[in-house]
Amino acid sequence: MLRSGQTIEKYVVEAVLGSGASAEVYRVRHQQLRSVHALKVLAEVEGARRDRMLEEGRVQASLRHPNLVGVTDVLQYQGRPALVMEYVNGPTLRDWLDQGGVPTPRQAVELCAGIARGMRYAHERGLVHRDLKPGNVLLEVSPQGLVPRVLDFGLVRQTWRGPEALTEFGTALGTPAYMSPEQIRDPSSVDERSDVFSLGCMLFELTHGVPPFEGTDPVEVVKNIQNGRRRAIADTLPPGLQDLLERMLAHDPDERVGTAAQIVNELQDPEILRTEQIQAHPATAMTSLEIVEPPERTSRNRMLWASFALPVAGMLLGATVVAVAPPTSDTGPSLPANVVVENVMVETAPVPRPVEAPAPPPVPAPVEAPAPPPAPVPVPVVAPVPVVAPVPAPVVPAPVAPVPAAPKPVDAAARTGTIALTGDAKSITLVRGNTRITRLDAVPAGTWKIRAEFESGAVDAGEVTITAGQQVSIRCIAFALRCKVQ
Repeated sequence: MLRSGQTIEKYVVEAVLGSGASAEVYRVRHQQLRSVHALKVLAEVEGARRDRMLEEGRVQASLRHPNLVGVTDVLQYQGRPALVMEYVNGPTLRDWLDQGGVPTPRQAVELCAGIARGMRYAHERGLVHRDLKPGNVLLEVSPQGLVPRVLDFGLVRQTWRGPEALTEFGTALGTPAYMSPEQIRDPSSVDERSDVFSLGCMLFELTHGVPPFEGTDPVEVVKNIQNGRRRAIADTLPPGLQDLLERMLAHDPDERVGTAAQIVNELQDPEILRTEQIQAHPATAMTSLEIVEPPERTSRNRMLWASFALPVAGMLLGATVVAVAPPTSDTGPSLPANVVVENVMVETAPVPRPVEAPAPPPVPAPVEAPAPPPAPVPVPVVAPVPVVAPVPAPVVPAPVAPVPAAPKPVDAAARTGTIALTGDAKSITLVRGNTRITRLDAVPAGTWKIRAEFESGAVDAGEVTITAGQQVSIRCIAFALRCKVQ
């Protein structure tokens, strides 16, 4: 085991990042450039392992992709090979999940899409990883969120050393819970579809919290994979995501999604997370339109076109129908129902008029004498009416409403709680909707999301529920990028 401050060629050891049966990993710094790297030192000096690690270094040194961890140098330490790699300041996906990381379906899709982009790059260069699992994916903290980066290409197809490695689970063959059926049968002949199966197992665990294949020991897990016995896919997931998982975990490689590039394309499609049903336009005769997502997108496009064309057709048809009511008359009786009147002129015979007798001559009116002028009418004298001053009405006082008493001030401590922060986080921010709180001695009661500021950056690190008057202790762990209530 290397000590902090110890020098290996151009690098100074700063800390131990992890150790296992096959290798030890350290954080080191270049003495001249002051750049930080990860150093992987082989724990044993043995021919096959040594050759495999050197091959891993050559393979990863040829890969440059934001979703892969590259190798920048190869060293020798006491006869053991050591790989100098890019340093990723973050936990493995395995550690993150074990510390309580529960991604949403959207986060699971984004993480899986990042891994698939890295594997698409490797597959295009003829490399099959053969050991994809959460422990071989590092999560880098960035302003855009967690970025998955695949490492450990020690089991790429080019490094296969023969059938005797079949007994070395987790080293030469892979990790049982994420191996494809064809990799169990013949690891030397697998292609990129084997990595697709492993990626499907990881996507299943990200969306369900457990791997698809289980067993009391590795042998039982391998048997379940060979026989296709796995957990059912949850019907609460979006239909598009359910369909993709079914095809990624297909037992027969010919029925599986063929390439990592296809996975990237499907995961980037917004339809993969759609859950709602499309309702038909009110103008159509249908009351609803149920969309079933097929594997090919052409069928979906036809159904979406139908949902657009049918309402337009209904609108066009409705514009050509005109209802005309029969004319009515308010001057006389209407015509019988079986009579049709058209614009036709009808000639009728004249009706003879009766002969009238001549009128007698007029009789002159008698002349009347002029009427005498009317006599004057006497005007009566009216006595003046005395003016009486109005008597004012009695003033009735208006009722006075009682003034409510001012509410008594509520002690802030009765509505808030306090939080004690321990661990590696520099600070935390509590977030709920648009409200952000950094003061921890007066936290309003309720459930808050925790935004933790680590040395590597700020991340969403969990949530806390606090009641009025409660004192809560929160411990934040930088290695796992998580905060937990103690």
